[in-house]
Amino acid sequence: TENAEKITQELEAQAEKGKDPYVLFQVACAYALCSESTNQDIKTRCRDRAFRTLESLLKASWKDRIALKHDPDLDPIRKDPRFDEVLAAVGKRTRDG
Repeated sequence: TENAEKITQELEAQAEKGKDPYVLFQVACAYALCSESTNQDIKTRCRDRAFRTLESLLKASWKDRIALKHDPDLDPIRKDPRFDEVLAAVGKRTRDG
């Protein structure tokens, strides 16, 4: 899991540099998957990084609420209350244009 987290951090740096929403989405998914670690420190850190990346995704004008709702890679963080906030923000952005 530590190797997966390291690779995800490298992808995150690449995504943040270019603000590429598709790479950011994949980074959020990777962090969500890493948050399934049995190591509590890694689990917490990766969960928080997944949500930080989702916030960056919203700032990059992501509008695909369906992908967020249904991508199985995001299942590990779906029950966190912050996930509903992300969905609400995407829904609002889609309605407001």
